[in-house]
Amino acid sequence: MNFSFCNVLFPLALALAPFSAFAATEGAPAAQPATTAAAPSFFESLRWITQLDSDASWQTPSDIKGRAGELSAWSYSATAGFHLSNDSNVLIGALDYRYTDFDFHGVSAAPFGNMERLRLFLHYEHMFTKRWGFFVDGSGTLAAERSASLLSGGTGRIGAGVRFKLNSKLTFFSGVMVTTFLEDRALPLPFAGASWQITPRWSLNILNGVMVSCDVFEDRTLRVDLGCTIQGGNYRLAKDQSAYGARRTRALEIWEVPLTLRVTHEFGPDGMGYVRASVGGVLYSRYRFRSSGHNIDDFGVDPAAVFKIEVGVRF
Repeated sequence: MNFSFCNVLFPLALALAPFSAFAATEGAPAAQPATTAAAPSFFESLRWITQLDSDASWQTPSDIKGRAGELSAWSYSATAGFHLSNDSNVLIGALDYRYTDFDFHGVSAAPFGNMERLRLFLHYEHMFTKRWGFFVDGSGTLAAERSASLLSGGTGRIGAGVRFKLNSKLTFFSGVMVTTFLEDRALPLPFAGASWQITPRWSLNILNGVMVSCDVFEDRTLRVDLGCTIQGGNYRLAKDQSAYGARRTRALEIWEVPLTLRVTHEFGPDGMGYVRASVGGVLYSRYRFRSSGHNIDDFGVDPAAVFKIEVGVRF
């Protein structure tokens, strides 16, 4: 198997940042429950939040490296999630669907078509002292090219770790997860990160990259984030004809390094709704085709600009 550093970092985002409105930033840990000496049972004093959101993004055309043609993409998603918590426990769940429309220009034949992805995520966390806590979580994903069966693109991840709260401003976390890949074997992957509330206005989060955030008015009504992360995707492709005449199964891995500046405005009672606009660029991207544990083709794409709008509500 050809192992890449990206394989370690991308699943970490799923482990600790399922969706953004339940954390200070998308790069922050999923939840930081308050800690008390006498921890109640999970069903005591439960607080429930439901969240619905959707987004649309456009990646501008950019040249395919070493080949003729350009690639651009539109992407749309919708997410439904819940957040249950009390003083020492947090349970988070989310179900999201994403559709990506890849548009190839100036090529004789597109190497793949449009993609869709359906993902379920669950995360539980418990703080058993004022400083120490643990979390367990998992996700299951179906992702495939539209011309392939979505059910054939199943992958999963399960993980666990510990959180150490040094003080009210600085938290560290680490753990291990096992992640499966299409056309590859499962891998155990360690991870670590930190969350630092530098001032009431400024914070720094290290997860699958680095995110610096500014709460402009210190009330979360207007937030500005600047981050550089590592992202990836794994999709089942339609079978093709091998050199030996047999139809082989294939998968596509997409690895990207985006740099993003985003502005979020929360409005309504208790920040019930939000709207977010993002602008940035994909600094690095690689499209890798795999079959039976081997690379069968790959290509890169020049840097491209990305524009995104997102809206959401929680109640």
